[in-house]
Amino acid sequence: MNHPASFRPGLTAEYLKTVLQYNCETGIFIWIYNKGGRIKGSIAGTINKNGYIYIGVDNKHYLSHRLAWLYMKALNLLGNVE
Repeated sequence: MNHPASFRPGLTAEYLKTVLQYNCETGIFIWIYNKGGRIKGSIAGTINKNGYIYIGVDNKHYLSHRLAWLYMKALNLLGNVE
């Protein structure tokens, strides 16, 4: 059984940015396109009973703060490339 907070093999910041947009000021992820019941421009994620936000990407659930870290870490790494 996969732990919901672990990343799927191959989940990269580049791929994440093709499905979600992240606002680092608000901490909110927004869907970039329609798929299934997801509507482009809507807020991604659901809150669990403990108050954590989970977001489903490719049939796997992730804690939103871990996705935010992946998203922002990649931006920082790209900013440091000369």
